[in-house]
Amino acid sequence: MRFTRILFASAVVLAPAMTASAQSWSSNVTPANNGGQFWDNKSTDGTYCNIGYVLNKTAGSSSNKACANQRPGNWLPYAGDKPTHYLNNGSGGYQKFTFAEGTYTFALLPGAKPGGDIAGENTSWGYYTGSGSGVSRFDLSTNAELNSIGATTVTFESIWGLWVQLVDGSYAYSGNSSDKQFALFAFNNDGSFSGNTLNYAYDSHYIMGLEDTRDFTEAKTCLKYKTDWRGKPTSTCKEWSTPKSWKSDWDYNDIAFQITTPGKSISTVPEPSTYALMAAGLGALFMAARRRRRNG
Repeated sequence: MRFTRILFASAVVLAPAMTASAQSWSSNVTPANNGGQFWDNKSTDGTYCNIGYVLNKTAGSSSNKACANQRPGNWLPYAGDKPTHYLNNGSGGYQKFTFAEGTYTFALLPGAKPGGDIAGENTSWGYYTGSGSGVSRFDLSTNAELNSIGATTVTFESIWGLWVQLVDGSYAYSGNSSDKQFALFAFNNDGSFSGNTLNYAYDSHYIMGLEDTRDFTEAKTCLKYKTDWRGKPTSTCKEWSTPKSWKSDWDYNDIAFQITTPGKSISTVPEPSTYALMAAGLGALFMAARRRRRNG
C-alpha cells in the first residue's frame, strides 16, 4: 500500500499542468466585409483590401483591382500560403495575447515592402519583453537583417509580445487587453494557449496584421489632437472628413508580417535522459519497498 502511494505521488508530480485556455483558434478565415470579425471590416484602401482579403489572395486580383495605398505599388495579390485559422476569444472580437519563450523568425510577406509595411502610415513596430515600467521595445521595422534578406531570427528566454506605434504617437501592445491593433492568423491550428500565452508547436507558422489607428470616435479624436486630417489646426472640429480622420477602419492591412518557429530553444517537455532518470528513481523506490517487505 505504501509503495502504491509512492507511485501515485510520483505520477501526480510528472503529470503536466492543465491550464484553461482563454483563447482559441477559429477556422473561419473567409472575409465578408461585414464587420463580423475583428479583421474583415471594409478598408478605406478598397472594398476588398482588408487583411482577410489580402491573405486569401483576393486583394489586388484582376477582379478586385489594386488597393489604393499598397506599398510597394501593385505587389498584390499576396503570393504566400493561405492561413487556416485566426485568433478568437469566442465572440469574434479582439483579445490580448503573448508568445511563450523560444526561437522565432520574423519575415516579410512575399512581395511586401521591407519593414513589413503594406498600406499604413510607415509607423514603427516590433516585439517587446517585460511589462509595465519595465517593458523594453525592439524595433523590427528598421531591422537591418529583416530589411536586407527578408527575415531575422530571435531567441526569447521569457514571454514576449508585439507592439506598434500608432499614428497619434502612442504605443499599443498585444498583451494589453485595451488594444485592438493585432490580428493573428495561424496555419493548421498551430499552437495552444495557456491563458493568454501562445505555446507554439514545432515548425508553426503565423501571420500578423496590424492596425495603426485606435478606435477613437471622430469628435473625441478631433478634440484630443486639435487638428483636422490634414494636420491643420482647428477649434471647431467641423473640418474632419471621414475616413481620413484618426478613426480606425479596422482593416488590419497597415502592416503585415510572418512569424515562424524553427524550434523551441527552451522546452517544457522532459528530455529522454530526464525520463531515464525518473525511471531509475522509481526503480530504486521499488527495490527499497521490496527490501522493507522482506525485513518486515
